[in-house]
Amino acid sequence: MYVSFFCYLFPAMEHCQALILRSIHIILKHNKGVEKDGEFIVYHKNGKPQSVGHFVKGVAHGPIIVYDSNGHELYRGLFTNGKPSGEWVFTNPKNHEKTIKSY
Repeated sequence: MYVSFFCYLFPAMEHCQALILRSIHIILKHNKGVEKDGEFIVYHKNGKPQSVGHFVKGVAHGPIIVYDSNGHELYRGLFTNGKPSGEWVFTNPKNHEKTIKSY
C-alpha cells in the first residue's frame, strides 16, 4: 500500500500534502469507532509496520513514519493539529535519495 507514490517520485508536486493526509485517513479507518490517542501503528499484511503515527483525541498530532512492505522508510514528518508541519523527509525507494519539504 503506497499511499504516497507521487510524493516520493515527485515531492515538489502539490499532490504531496493530499497524499500525506490520505495516509492519516488510512490509519484512522482501522478500528473505526475507537478514538485514537497516543501512538498508533498500522501493519502491512506481512506483519511489518506500514505507519507509526501519533494522535491526540483522534487528531494527528506528532511524528509519523511510513514504511513500504519491506520495512524501508518512505517518509517521515510531523503533524500539528491534523496538518503537516515542519520538515518532512521523503525517501525515493528506487535510489534511496532523500528529498526535504517544509510545511
